[in-house]
Amino acid sequence: MTGWNFPSNGGGAINGIADAGVQIFAGKEIPSLARETCQNSLDAAAHENTAVNVEFERYEISPKDIPGVREYEKFLRACRTFWKGNVKAEAFITDALLKLKYAATSVLRISDFHTTGLAEPFDARSMRGWNTLTKINGGTTKSDVKAGNFGIGKNAPFANSFFRMVFYRTLNQRWERAAQAVTKLVSFNLDDQTIAAGTATTAIRTAVCPSRAFPRLKKFISARAEAPTFSFTVSTAKTTGQTNLLARWLKIFSSPFTATTCKSRFSGNTLIVRKNGMKLFELDRFPRALNFTAILELEGYDLNAFFRETETPDHTNWEPSRHPTRRKDTTKYLAELKRWVRNTIPTLEKLTTTPDDSTTKIYEPPPGQSDKVYCDKLRVIKIGRRTYRLIVNVPQTIESGRIEISALGESNTGERLSVTQAKSVDLKSAVPSASGEINFTNLRGKVDANIIFELPQDRHYALEVAVYEN
Repeated sequence: MTGWNFPSNGGGAINGIADAGVQIFAGKEIPSLARETCQNSLDAAAHENTAVNVEFERYEISPKDIPGVREYEKFLRACRTFWKGNVKAEAFITDALLKLKYAATSVLRISDFHTTGLAEPFDARSMRGWNTLTKINGGTTKSDVKAGNFGIGKNAPFANSFFRMVFYRTLNQRWERAAQAVTKLVSFNLDDQTIAAGTATTAIRTAVCPSRAFPRLKKFISARAEAPTFSFTVSTAKTTGQTNLLARWLKIFSSPFTATTCKSRFSGNTLIVRKNGMKLFELDRFPRALNFTAILELEGYDLNAFFRETETPDHTNWEPSRHPTRRKDTTKYLAELKRWVRNTIPTLEKLTTTPDDSTTKIYEPPPGQSDKVYCDKLRVIKIGRRTYRLIVNVPQTIESGRIEISALGESNTGERLSVTQAKSVDLKSAVPSASGEINFTNLRGKVDANIIFELPQDRHYALEVAVYEN
């Protein structure tokens, strides 16, 4: 790499700081970065049945180690002169120049593995692969059910960089190595007669093709990157985020699910995702009495391809008017889908939550274990420091059996809890055994049975309940 190549605007548009492709991610920089990066990686999976790995690593480096930084600083100063008096542009440029004086700056390296990498990096006229990511604006070669549709998501890294600077690197399936930096600055005077377009790439001499490596950044590229992959680094990444609701969604990905036309996992919000798992939007407006989290995943090629045509550029909603040929059908099908979700969730009484946000996981017995009983209802409510009310309803009467209580950990595996006391007015007997289970007799079918039990410690548990017939 010998320098930055800022092309002339050819007497055309003068580009300011409010680049539309970057501004669309303003206020949601970090979530958008994760979404768009993982989306591109999933779309470039080398094999359908091999998981794609995406790594996010943050480093601290000296600004002096940024390739082409001295020339870049000169261009920033030219930008400041050109946009003098423009508050937003001046604020961005002044801040970037200041951060170049810091002793250290943050670099976020994102790498993916088990992907195809970027094709044709040295073909300046190619309309796919490398050029789609680094040069082509407002377009994409993806089709069918792949997540990218507008080619806008590649701007998310720039929204996370205080320098509007991204370094790309690939090792593709043909074992071609390529490396190039891209910056999305503002127009400025290249000379007395020429104005720069604002977007630039690094280049060797006058060539527009990438180089084969970033020697100055080599120490920040892990050994694992020596496989077909692409990676990029974002200088001085910003940090924001939301975790609480995300944690609830992640928790139910491994829970049992009900399969219908659309696959749904239920644990109020409903998260709508596409086939590749990319979050689209949340569906709300459920009765206030319902306390749940749900994930609905579209299943099947045709269904995903149909709704993909209605996605907004930032992939956060479905808008029927965006479908190129079937807008009326889209409006009808979307309304039908939302109606189905809102009608279905209230009927799922088997999955409940307690007032203190601990949850009860419903046990669905695997084949061959007939002594475990499927329950029409299982509900646990904390009514004291160590005291709980269990409401259980089974399809048919059980003469005698036992109930196991477990605490679910972060790995979703149960830790058996020892019940210290148990009683019931509905059953002939409900007492704890020496092993900590609840032994019962005469559990009538189709009738709610109430059991009061105590645990040895006052803690907030996510409880799993399993009923066995002796």
